[in-house]
Amino acid sequence: MLAAPIKNDPDLSPKTRERYLELAEFQIIPHLGTTRLQKLKPKQVDDWHKTLLKAGAKTGGPLSARTVGHAHRVLHRALQIAVENEVLARNVASAKSPPTVEEEEVEILTSDQITIVIDKLVGHRLYEIVVVDLATGILRTA
Repeated sequence: MLAAPIKNDPDLSPKTRERYLELAEFQIIPHLGTTRLQKLKPKQVDDWHKTLLKAGAKTGGPLSARTVGHAHRVLHRALQIAVENEVLARNVASAKSPPTVEEEEVEILTSDQITIVIDKLVGHRLYEIVVVDLATGILRTA
């Protein structure tokens, strides 16, 4: 039931649809999938957030607050579609906020540090990429 609104949503790009389905399959359905949507309570959503933060990954490890937030938004969107189609009276995911994401401050390299990095990478296969990144200020994450 949860995956159907995601699969049929024309507003989603293929990559977004793939990610949403992955979140549904691994983070939502295993934890909330046995509960009828009409019986789902805000407390269960809150407990689900806590469970995901402790052991919600496919491997059983913890998930980041950011990933839990993404899963929450997928659940919210699916429940909202159910409300709009009058399958549900209310969206219980609206009653609970996802965990707060702690933003990490980006550390800026000094010109001396940049010189050291470039010097150490001379001849390395990543040299050109790093030089472009440092020269343009582009930020790459994992």
